Amino acid sequence: MYTNDITTLHKQEILELFEADLCLKEGRSLATAEVYLREVAFFIDYMQLHQLLWGELTPVLMEEYLLSRELSPVSRTKVMSALRKFMRFLVYYELLTHNPMDLVKRPRTKRKSPQVITEDQVDKLLETCDITTPYGLRDRTLYELMYSCGLRISEAVNLDKNDVIFSEGLVRVIGKGNKQRLLPLGDRASDWIHKYLEEARPKLLESNKGTPYQRQNEHALFLNFRGKRLSRKGIWLNLKKWAAIEGIELNVHTLRHSFATHLLKHGADLRVVQELLGHVDIGTTEIYTHLSRQDLAMAHKKFHPRSDI
Repeated sequence: MYTNDITTLHKQEILELFEADLCLKEGRSLATAEVYLREVAFFIDYMQLHQLLWGELTPVLMEEYLLSRELSPVSRTKVMSALRKFMRFLVYYELLTHNPMDLVKRPRTKRKSPQVITEDQVDKLLETCDITTPYGLRDRTLYELMYSCGLRISEAVNLDKNDVIFSEGLVRVIGKGNKQRLLPLGDRASDWIHKYLEEARPKLLESNKGTPYQRQNEHALFLNFRGKRLSRKGIWLNLKKWAAIEGIELNVHTLRHSFATHLLKHGADLRVVQELLGHVDIGTTEIYTHLSRQDLAMAHKKFHPRSDI
């Protein structure tokens, strides 16, 4: 189907085939696919600029490309992941005989501790939402749910009304790799969702009544002021707005990180937290134990009579 000469290939055709491979065969999310496709597009442009052939790709050449990007260690790791997956794809389609990325060393990066807020700060943040308006009630419900279940923003965005199973006290979530998990809802989150569905969501949906958007958004759980499914950007901007009122600093996953940290602080088993977060590798979850140990050390120093010895 393709020749070995990069100058004769259609860039868009390669990207479409790679996207299908990521989403259909491997079950990667659209968000992940977009990141990988963007990096692969950059690399194909680089190959075309330097008139390189597929067969000329070596670990040395790949290292030269990465150095030309002047990436930070964290960004370099992400780019390498995308390129390693792409080279594996090329090997499968016999455009390469081996994956040159296998011999390119990953940079050593110090894993940053996740940003968390205290339980009191969570309460203040949630109480700041003005529940007298449809938007404030929506946000109060949304952030209660995200904190109660440890949801990623992308998971919250994609929730439909029927994903909330009130009779079982569960919420159905589609996580990374389109993997489904059922999470305990909790009485408080359940009560707020009931209130939102009865008092706020009908008013938000009314915003696009009679428009082409009504049918495609009628199943979405959380809606924006136009009656459309609330976006990732919308969730993040609104969260920052409410947090700024209380002077709370946070990032996109602060509620999720706080959920995990608070569970461990109160004695939850690490494996349970892993399942709730949807982590494939427990090593990803273990970063939260470091924060819990810090809490223990601080408590020991503050309260133990011999901590100053």
